[in-house]
Amino acid sequence: MGRITIFTSASCGHCRRAKATLESRGFEYSEVSLSAHPARREDMTALASRVTVPQIFLNETHFGGNDDLERRLREDPDLFDEEVRRALTMPDPKDARLRACAFGEGSDDDDDLSFLSPPREARLG
Repeated sequence: MGRITIFTSASCGHCRRAKATLESRGFEYSEVSLSAHPARREDMTALASRVTVPQIFLNETHFGGNDDLERRLREDPDLFDEEVRRALTMPDPKDARLRACAFGEGSDDDDDLSFLSPPREARLG
């Protein structure tokens, strides 16, 4: 199954809005918190060629930030939903930089990825 990955920061209002938007549309995502895992910023910058958060990926395709998300939803929300659903039927991204953060990540000897953070589930209401 494919994956939405979102690089975020704890104090970022755009990040909170992007996550709320995805959740409101029923989409689960994997979050990479740069506040908790600052070393992952290099991954985000290399993948997105941008330094601001949030940065959203559909599998290995860079989607953009919250402004891009809001613009796409204004233009054609049904097409957006269809594209995301189609992406989620594809295999998970193979690029290790798009993996969820491992618990305790950041230590030099942390190569054990057996305890990955699960995708955040959408709240349907």
